[in-house]
Amino acid sequence: MKKYMLILTIVFLPFISPSLSFGGGNFPDLPGKTKMIEKCNTCHGLNSISRSKRSAKEWHKLIGQMKDYGLEITDEELKTVIDYLTRCCGKD
Repeated sequence: MKKYMLILTIVFLPFISPSLSFGGGNFPDLPGKTKMIEKCNTCHGLNSISRSKRSAKEWHKLIGQMKDYGLEITDEELKTVIDYLTRCCGKD
């Protein structure tokens, strides 16, 4: 029974809590955080995102490339995510 529960936990945990699926990253609680996690953490670990230091223009270009790979994001969501990433992971 314990083995069965462990397998279920491993299989379903990423779907239950997307923010925990890859873990890492120390992101401030600012507007856009939830949307960034929802859109970016599906494919990328938060640690890799937090280490990326990009300008707004660079984030826009990168997210455009992710759209080519299948990311579904509206223009409004895109602006929210770019604004958040620029504030939290922008170039100094």
